[in-house]
Amino acid sequence: MNSREKLEFRELLGQLGRFVISPAGRERLSYVGPKNSILEIERALERVREMASLLDKGVFFDFSGIPDLSSIIAKARTGAFLTPSELYSLSLFIEKVHEIYQKLMGTALEEVLADPYILLGLMREIRSKIDEEGEVVDTASEALYKIRSERRKKRREIIALMEGLLDRYDRKGLLRDRVVTIKNGRMVLPFKSHVRVKGVVHGFSNTEETVYIEPFEVIEAQNRLVRVEEEEREEVERILRELAEKVSGSAGFIGELYQQIGEVEVIYASAQYMREVDGSIPRINRDGRIYLKKARHPLLLKSLGEDKVVPLDFRLDGDLEVFLISGPNAGGKTVVLKTVGLLTLMAASGLPVPAQEADLFIPGEIYAIGFEDEQDILRGESSFTAILSDIKELLEKGERGDLALLDEFLASTDPTEGAALAFAVLKYLADRGIKVIANTHLNPLKTLVSREKNMENATMEFDPVTRTPTYRLIPGEIGYSHALDIARRTGFPGELLSEAEGLIEGIE
Repeated sequence: MNSREKLEFRELLGQLGRFVISPAGRERLSYVGPKNSILEIERALERVREMASLLDKGVFFDFSGIPDLSSIIAKARTGAFLTPSELYSLSLFIEKVHEIYQKLMGTALEEVLADPYILLGLMREIRSKIDEEGEVVDTASEALYKIRSERRKKRREIIALMEGLLDRYDRKGLLRDRVVTIKNGRMVLPFKSHVRVKGVVHGFSNTEETVYIEPFEVIEAQNRLVRVEEEEREEVERILRELAEKVSGSAGFIGELYQQIGEVEVIYASAQYMREVDGSIPRINRDGRIYLKKARHPLLLKSLGEDKVVPLDFRLDGDLEVFLISGPNAGGKTVVLKTVGLLTLMAASGLPVPAQEADLFIPGEIYAIGFEDEQDILRGESSFTAILSDIKELLEKGERGDLALLDEFLASTDPTEGAALAFAVLKYLADRGIKVIANTHLNPLKTLVSREKNMENATMEFDPVTRTPTYRLIPGEIGYSHALDIARRTGFPGELLSEAEGLIEGIE
């Protein structure tokens, strides 16, 4: 079973992603998930706390100028040739990382990002040889400066020759247009197609009324220019090869910095998210407690807004193994399970949670069963059979310290048999130290749970005056479905509801 998918963890990361700008940050965000140890979780949460403190002090970070270095680093590791644009992008990266590192110095976050100081010399060398347009500058080397000066000189000489020839042939009426153009990298003149002059033909117009000829008088001069341009290409390649070799020598460190700056941005995004949802850093306990004060489901908070999401107060003490929620249909039971599950995943991943206060244990595994799994149809299973398959997996694989979230489990069968089987499952899990939060409409199950010391009932509140759910959780009480009230609010015909009420009296 895919509990993260059922609890919509990916969608949560999408919300966090709104604060992530750089390719490095987006790449790092894709790997965010439950960490391997409580110490690692607590360290991650402390880093978010430290970043939030910097934000409160008015320290902000700009990750927008960080380029995508994935392919550049891969090429550098093999010593491959790097283009001028790639090298300039690398210099931008080093500059940006240095700028961010300066703001982290002296804080607990300094350990997240290595000091890029040893790369500043490489950055300055790249900047001295490549401009922001990705072009190698004349002063990249003394030889290149001389070669380009010579190239410009020879080009001016050719232009002067061509202008003289242009005047001569134009006076004779031999040209189609009075213009110098380029064909095959050579300067040519557009002669009328019937004209015969000494030179090299480089092509014709589409109509073949114009023939492009390189006059004999400039052939040698242009040959000399080609030789100089070849020298220029060789010198530029030498310069780029030299820079690429230096980059290759630091490729491993650059790759580490790229990952680290992505980590810093995710921490920054987490702190920004916490501010946006008025959230908090959860405390982590080791004795199985779950405590949430004024918690809100992140996705509901985003879609409905803070004013329309009723905050959840939830408490499951360490000596309790089963927490069974009942109450009205559409009263928020499933939302409670998803809120607890998703916030637990967030804490396990080192992320802040949308709650005024949170004290959570970190389960070894989270099993989310039910939640209207659309994959059941694709597997060719009925909902009841699919639930049984998932529960069987939980019974076989679940261990002490795991958390099971059971949504309306075993409800789609005979109520008496379903309640008996459901209670047996809860007892089995509780005896093995697996924490369970479940919801139900099965009255016999509620009664059975009320007799156990390590199990507790709770209900979603129902307003008897307005006859509507309030979406507030009331621990210690058994709830009722209020199906007829919900149907009435939905708009069912009055005479139908009256008949149903009469039938209930008869059944009871």
